[in-house]
Amino acid sequence: MMQATAAPTGVPRAPTVPAVIVSLACLLSACSCAFCTVGGSKLEPPEIACQETPVSWQGIIPGQSTTTDVIETLGEPVQGRDTRVFLYPPIVFLADGSSYGNTIAFNGAGIVDWIDVWVLDSDGEFHTVEKMARIYGTTLDRVYMNGRLGLSGPDQVYVWSHCGIAVTAVSEEAVKHSEDEILPLAEAVEANQYQLNLRHPVHPQDSVQPTVDVRQIVVLEFIFQPTSYASFVEFYAKEIPFMATYFHDIRLAGK
Repeated sequence: MMQATAAPTGVPRAPTVPAVIVSLACLLSACSCAFCTVGGSKLEPPEIACQETPVSWQGIIPGQSTTTDVIETLGEPVQGRDTRVFLYPPIVFLADGSSYGNTIAFNGAGIVDWIDVWVLDSDGEFHTVEKMARIYGTTLDRVYMNGRLGLSGPDQVYVWSHCGIAVTAVSEEAVKHSEDEILPLAEAVEANQYQLNLRHPVHPQDSVQPTVDVRQIVVLEFIFQPTSYASFVEFYAKEIPFMATYFHDIRLAGK
C-alpha cells in the first residue's frame, strides 16, 4: 500500500469540535472506544450521528477488532504479519507496475485503526456513490479531488467521517474496459436523484474543484473509527491511497 505524507488536494483543516459534546456524540454513535486514540492522540467524537453504525468489513470493526480477531476471520495475511499493516487479496496490479490489496492497519495496542478495501466489480458488478448515500445518508463532510504533490484525480473522495467511511470514486468513462466499450453499471441512476449535502464544501476559489455526481463508480472503501472531520483530516486522509493513473485496466472480478 502506497503511503503519502502530504495532505490530499482540497482538504483544509476543519474547526475543532468542543469537548462538551463528547458524551452526547458517544451516545449518538454508540462509540465504545472511549474515545479512540491514534498514535497516542485522541480522536474527536463524531459531530453528528450516522444512520448506519458500526461500519465494518467482514465483521472487522475499527476501534474494536484485534489482531487475533482479524486472523481468526481472514486467516494469515499475504504480507505484513510482523508489522502493523496486513495485506489481503485481491492483489491489484496497475499499469505502472505498482500493486495494492485489501489493507488492515493496527494501532500500537493491536486494535484495528483503519481498513482499505477495493470495491470496483469485486462482487461481479459496479456500485455507485448513490448506493453509498442510501446506506450512510445524503449528508457528508466533503467531496474533494484525491491527490498528492500537485497531482490530482481522476478519483474523488467522498467523506462520511461521522460514520467512519470514505470512498474514492471515478466517472464511468474512467473504468473503460476497452476504447470502444464502457462497462455497464449495476443500476441506472439519474444525476440529481440524490442531492448530497456537504458540511465542509470545498471553497469556490480553490483551484481544484470536484464534480459531485452520485453516478460515479466506487473504487475503494476506506473504513476508520468514526470521528470528526477535523480528526479525519489529521489522522486518516493521508492514508487513502492515490494513484496518478487511470483505471481503464483495473478489474477485480475473478481475481
